Amino acid sequence: LHISSTCTWKSDALSVLRGVPEEARQKLIMHVEAYCAVQGINQVTTEILYGSQPPCSLVYPPPAKSATCQGHTPSTPVTTVAFSPFISRAYATGGADGKVMIFNGVVGTAVLTLWPSIEVSAEDSPAVTALSWSRSRPAVLGVALVTSRSGTGGVVFYDLSRPGPRVPMVSIAMDGGCVALSSNPTQRQLWAAVNGKGEAQMLRVGFGLSDRLTGEESALKRLLEAPLSSRLR
Repeated sequence: LHISSTCTWKSDALSVLRGVPEEARQKLIMHVEAYCAVQGINQVTTEILYGSQPPCSLVYPPPAKSATCQGHTPSTPVTTVAFSPFISRAYATGGADGKVMIFNGVVGTAVLTLWPSIEVSAEDSPAVTALSWSRSRPAVLGVALVTSRSGTGGVVFYDLSRPGPRVPMVSIAMDGGCVALSSNPTQRQLWAAVNGKGEAQMLRVGFGLSDRLTGEESALKRLLEAPLSSRLR
């Protein structure tokens, strides 16, 4: 880096500078020091750095793209995505096609595909409107559903830690379906759900869905390391 001898960069400003991508760092230095020269400033602090009004693209570069993860029905919107609060590489997507997919974000691979449903007629298909991982149980995932015709639906909870041919699930029907869902970060049995009528409801799940199991985080990690082909449940 070339920093002018006429300006002293204080530690707080240097900290911001270190967080800027290398290709933009020198441009930011030149911009700030040109501002200081005009203003007669010889010490660069964070306040001065931002006061120079640098282009946003220098301080806040656009996010880099990684592997593209696919698997939902083509031309059908993916309506929701949620990262696991426990395992950084695990995330789930849900779509209007009714599928929920669990991904290993490091390799961009779907390791599990789920088809959640609440008792509906054969002509009525559910769409996934929201996802929320439990804040207390790493392997529990909540799925919000609304059916395409009748507007019914509700919430399905999956326990991904349980081995077997089918992932255990608990379903709760809601009048108007469910359009938003969130796990309470401090009260582990509470979830907030909003139905299609705009009404918020508090859901209290049983201890089986709220009390953390020994080794369940490891079970989720093993799921992420499954063979590359998606598994249908």
